[in-house]
Amino acid sequence: MQAHTRGILFLLWIVLEAVSSPLRAQHIRENTSLNSEYFQKRFQETYQSARQYGWPLQINQGNARILKLQRTDETGEPVYYTSHSSPVSLVTRTDALYSGGSLGLNLNGNSPAVIDKLALWDGGETRADHRELAGKIQQTDLLNLQLANNHSTHMAGIMVGRGVYKDARGMAFGANLKVWDFTNDLSEITAQAQNLLISNHAYGPVSGWVLNPSRPGMSNEDKWEWWGTPSVHGELDYRFGFYDESVSDMDRISYNFPFFLMVRSADNKRAENGPPPGVKYYLKNTSTQSTIARSRNASYDIIPGEANAKNVLTVGSADPDSSTFSISSYSGWGPTDDGRIKPDLLGIGSNVLSSIGSDVDAYGVLSGTSMASANVSGSLLLLQELHHQQKGSFMLSSTLKGLALHTADKPSGLTTPSYEYGWGLLNTEKAAQVIINKNGSHLLTERVLQENGSITLPVVAAGNQPLVVTICWTDPEGAPTPVSNRNVNNRSPKLVNDLDLLIQEGFTNFLPWTLDPNAPEQAAQRGNNTRDNIEQVYIPNPLKGRTYLVTISHKSFLKNNRQPFSLIASGIESTDCKTAATISPAQDTTLCSGQTLTLAAQAGSSFTYEWFRNGTLVKKGTDRTFTVSAAGQYEVRVSNQGCSAQSKVINVRSTDVFASILQGSKVLVCNRESMELTANSGSGYQYQWFLNGVSIEGAVSSKYQATQSGDYRVQINARGCTALSPGTSLEIKSASATLTPGVSAAICNGNPANLKAIPQNGATYRWYFNNTLINGANGTSFPALNPGRYSVEVRNGECLEKSKDVLVQRVTVTAAISPSGSAYIQPGESLTLKVSHATGNQYEWYRNTELIGKEASGVLTIRQDGKYKVIVENSGCRAETETVSVLLENAPAALPASISDLSDTLSTLVVYPNPSHEVVAVAFRKSGLTVNPRTSILTMNGVTLLTQSMIEEGAYLTARLDLRTLPAGPYLIKVTVGTRSITEHFVKR
Repeated sequence: MQAHTRGILFLLWIVLEAVSSPLRAQHIRENTSLNSEYFQKRFQETYQSARQYGWPLQINQGNARILKLQRTDETGEPVYYTSHSSPVSLVTRTDALYSGGSLGLNLNGNSPAVIDKLALWDGGETRADHRELAGKIQQTDLLNLQLANNHSTHMAGIMVGRGVYKDARGMAFGANLKVWDFTNDLSEITAQAQNLLISNHAYGPVSGWVLNPSRPGMSNEDKWEWWGTPSVHGELDYRFGFYDESVSDMDRISYNFPFFLMVRSADNKRAENGPPPGVKYYLKNTSTQSTIARSRNASYDIIPGEANAKNVLTVGSADPDSSTFSISSYSGWGPTDDGRIKPDLLGIGSNVLSSIGSDVDAYGVLSGTSMASANVSGSLLLLQELHHQQKGSFMLSSTLKGLALHTADKPSGLTTPSYEYGWGLLNTEKAAQVIINKNGSHLLTERVLQENGSITLPVVAAGNQPLVVTICWTDPEGAPTPVSNRNVNNRSPKLVNDLDLLIQEGFTNFLPWTLDPNAPEQAAQRGNNTRDNIEQVYIPNPLKGRTYLVTISHKSFLKNNRQPFSLIASGIESTDCKTAATISPAQDTTLCSGQTLTLAAQAGSSFTYEWFRNGTLVKKGTDRTFTVSAAGQYEVRVSNQGCSAQSKVINVRSTDVFASILQGSKVLVCNRESMELTANSGSGYQYQWFLNGVSIEGAVSSKYQATQSGDYRVQINARGCTALSPGTSLEIKSASATLTPGVSAAICNGNPANLKAIPQNGATYRWYFNNTLINGANGTSFPALNPGRYSVEVRNGECLEKSKDVLVQRVTVTAAISPSGSAYIQPGESLTLKVSHATGNQYEWYRNTELIGKEASGVLTIRQDGKYKVIVENSGCRAETETVSVLLENAPAALPASISDLSDTLSTLVVYPNPSHEVVAVAFRKSGLTVNPRTSILTMNGVTLLTQSMIEEGAYLTARLDLRTLPAGPYLIKVTVGTRSITEHFVKR
């Protein structure tokens, strides 16, 4: 086709849209990492289901509308997506940023910082060889296997068309565009987000009423399809305003890529209202028909799918007129089910001229929120380009979004947001003026709110215009709403981190706008906004020169303990640079060692502060403070678009005064009671020592004798500086390893030698035999059974000490005495007792348990009766002899002379004398053979106290019994011969 015959092709095309993404029951979100492989797997599962159930992957409905299978919802049903389908730049004031525009700029998106950071996901292949797009399009997911898509090509032209045909020039006509088909978009978006600033998404799930021209019949009234889910709700399509898994995914992606802003169209459902009542229609893409009444898509809450996400910028369509604008009749209205404001913004979407895909020089005029979203996306890229040129950085997506909403134009006479137009029509020129801030009447800043914190900023009202403050933040994703009948229009907020904006002037509080989803037609009121992640306070008539306090706080807790946010303020009084360049403290300062000094310039609005040390730039940015840690000459240069001023020089001097403890940060003292600590010394130094943060009374010299464990510091005052030393942790511990006995010990007659260490709290013990560790020996004592050298190792914390060796020897001591048993002495005579002798023996003699002397010979001559024993000691070992009873013989123990007159019977027993005090004699006549004759003393109860053998004396058996150990009283005398016995009473006096 020749150019002169081909001409310029025009196509008038209105594309109706649907934007929802229901929850999929087979996918569990918990612990799912954010990566493209996760979404790729979900996409493959959808295609597997399509093969299993015979679902078509693509449905052609005529009038250039194509439905594509995207995923399944929670009910297991297939979800199909479709595209949403003046010079535009004039109405949204984007032309003000071009060369020759009102702002004196030259922006078109071709700067290296932004040229490749704009993307488009749409319903097909973009015609990359179109004369408006040649060399500007990079599409990686299609292989030219299908015809170029008109909608995608039209969108690309609105965004980046180079303007060969002037009226079809794109918003960012100098930029390039990366393009993907929206099939499997979540995987691709996740993979590409880190490399992009803005992406456009003018598509969504097919929802509510859809007019399908490909259906048979003569009238369009016979071609309507209802794409709701009757199993969830019989009248409404639950996807409108619904926060499902795909919506949550959008918020999650945005939160994880904070500079990436997705722009989504609000759909055109108000133009698709279904057939007249009673006329049959089809259920989705089936042959089943119904006449049940369904919602008409004609009012509020008709935005489906991902456009309901908190962090995307949802765009509706406006029609320009001579003085202001009107909302396009087809543009979708909010709110979301939880009551958030959607759409966020309007762009120009009606009768938009741009390239189409039918030929390399074909153009078409299309209308729809798709065109409006492309208008906005390309314009926003220029604002990022401007910010990067002015500030050297990009805005957060929340800053860009908040800026666009803050500066949007409201319909004539209105100042509030609504569920119909959001915050108004994009005004790129006003947004750029905030960034430039030529007269200092705006504030554009990014801050971080910490858990349980608040931020307060004072602003001074200019007074000749409204004071408007807007905050916007990228909120963490909310939990998807389960698909069920009771969750249709569920009002539970999806806001996770609920920030609050408040402005105060004196006792007056100014609250942000809030809308009521249960009365969506009512105008916004001032109140507590618990739904939106953008809040705005609008003060129509602020007092000139009056300071207003802007406070940002939060409800409940913050997920991740922090929330970055963006703040935009307009209508504030400009502070001149000269005043702002005043440094505090204003006088020269001495900087003590180890200390810092914070220099602060006077507060101002949107100033850039450049801090210098000794004439060299050391810091640049919007922070008006600078922390000094070294001596030097400091000054600040303050500037904005309208002025620049340099402060006076502040001299910061330094001194050599510092404080330290020479022993270091950690000192261990073992087996000593104190440690002397020493501080550094200097001329004129004054000292004060501290223990555990408390000053020690009287400790004011350079040395201190520390007697307690703890943290010691020393403070030094000199030449106007006070320095506190780092802490010295002193630990005083005892690990004494002294054994008892300390030199030698003996294993006495086979009994172990008991070695003992001094017990200490917290100490551990290890015993050694001949320098070899004894396994399991860890007590304070040890029984040594083998001769050799023993020692103990004592550890207390890090203190360790080992004792001297103790020599253990085996010693045997014999203790035998003679005579043994009992012995008698006559009054006036003596008896010699002897003990077994060995070299080294020492003898302790005892009479009746009392020590009577020590002898080395083992021989003792006695003259008294009593009970005698000896303790023999040799090399520390002791042995004790048996006790010998020595009796004193006396006359009363003789038998009476008349004993020979006793009858010759065994039953005759003589006890004499009776009663008796010391000795009693017992006798009876023997008769025949005597077998083991013995006599005993018994208690009256028959308990034997003493038994003694009897001896023969002529014709008698006799015995003399010692009574001195018995208490006075009655007893029995029993004589036993063989198996026979006889008993007699007697009395001890």
